[in-house]
Amino acid sequence: MKLKTTKKLSDALNGFVGITFQCFTGGGASTTAKTITAKVNKGDGKDDVKVLVKLQEREGSPVGQAVSLQNMTRDKINRHVVRVAGNKIVLKKAIPEIQAIMQDAEIRMEEIRDAIVSEYPAMRQRMIERMDKKRVNGDIVSDDVIFPSATEIAANFRMEQNFTGCTQALNHDALQGIGDEAAAQAVAESEAALADALLAGHAEPVQALRDVLTEFADKVRNAKRLHPSQFDKLADELRRVRDLNALGVEEITDIIKTASHAVKGKASGADMSQSEREEIAKVADVAQGQCEDVLSSLGL
Repeated sequence: MKLKTTKKLSDALNGFVGITFQCFTGGGASTTAKTITAKVNKGDGKDDVKVLVKLQEREGSPVGQAVSLQNMTRDKINRHVVRVAGNKIVLKKAIPEIQAIMQDAEIRMEEIRDAIVSEYPAMRQRMIERMDKKRVNGDIVSDDVIFPSATEIAANFRMEQNFTGCTQALNHDALQGIGDEAAAQAVAESEAALADALLAGHAEPVQALRDVLTEFADKVRNAKRLHPSQFDKLADELRRVRDLNALGVEEITDIIKTASHAVKGKASGADMSQSEREEIAKVADVAQGQCEDVLSSLGL
């Protein structure tokens, strides 16, 4: 089925801004390259040899905490993200909350950096052990290795987030001189492609809502004690999907209306009978099926 939208592309994009978010490790590289560069002293007037050393630390270590904080911060920010043609956009009204997420993360990262500096002597010894018996230019590596300083490694664990101009379709001003008919066609094609990309970006919130509905229905049916937090979690997810429904997709609006009836069951709470539980779970099942229909329409 073809999804129905109620908002114009220009109106939808007007409420969003672009966003970038990057994480870096102790070596200064992105989190996909968790290595630092050490120098091996060759002695006898020979030049030092650079060698990459893996910065592998257990999850609870300061380095592990830094990486976990980066991943958690990315996940929190991504809760506000719609992906459009390789770009990430967020609602303008979400900017204060995203800034608060980053500020809290920076405060925590500063504490972790201090812990990395304190832990550095032991970290250095473990890195030397990882290099043990490795050969560099034919020679076995010894303890005579020059690593970056503790403060340098700690400082390189950082996160960068920026707001950017929102992705826009072509306009006639950018196409002056090629003829009105050709320009109009190019603008129309650009708008259609961008609208399709924005529509495709609705998939992630709908997928996440589907998963929450699945968990919700299971808890309602089978949990010994029905906790109010299950209803709150579903309500929060519905608000998120409503906010990120940039194009006003009618079918997504219908999902929210259906699932909202399940949230009303919170009033009965722990006193809910099994038959009442089953009725609410069935509502969640219907909403979950609506999610599947939307995802199918998006080719997923």
